[in-house]
Amino acid sequence: MEGVGELFQAVRKYQIGRDRPDEKETNNKENLKAIKEELGDVLDNIIILADKYDFDLNDIIEEHIEKFENRYN
Repeated sequence: MEGVGELFQAVRKYQIGRDRPDEKETNNKENLKAIKEELGDVLDNIIILADKYDFDLNDIIEEHIEKFENRYN
């Protein structure tokens, strides 16, 4: 969950230029790079968890798509 929190902070920093009021603002290129890095960290953790519990990522994606199709169609 720590990685998801860091991803959220990176997205917030991109949206408003900083994560906290006491931080200096950074440019969008740096902020997008941070988002990409944090997405990689989160994705890595998802892959590790799927492997640990013997889930197929394709099945997860297909079931997730089906869930949203059923919800919004």
